[in-house]
Amino acid sequence: MRAQLGALRLPTLIVCGRHDRLVAPGSCTALRALIPGSDLVVLEQSGHEVAEADAATYRAAVQSLLIFQAHECRPQESSTKDPDVLLTPTGVFPPAA
Repeated sequence: MRAQLGALRLPTLIVCGRHDRLVAPGSCTALRALIPGSDLVVLEQSGHEVAEADAATYRAAVQSLLIFQAHECRPQESSTKDPDVLLTPTGVFPPAA
């Protein structure tokens, strides 16, 4: 499965707690290195259940990713006049059939 991680081409946010006893933060750093363009957030006051232990910081990290992605996928000027085609930084959506 590790070999397949390098093929991911989608927004990936890795969140871990500094005091996690089940998944060491070093494992999260290694995971980030395997996924191109991924982001890593280490919550300094959290253990394994980061969403519950530091909900505000976790929520802010997820919201930042979503806001960034929304900005990246805004419609751009298109040579096509088809209203159902959206040009994005990664290509045309929806993809051609």
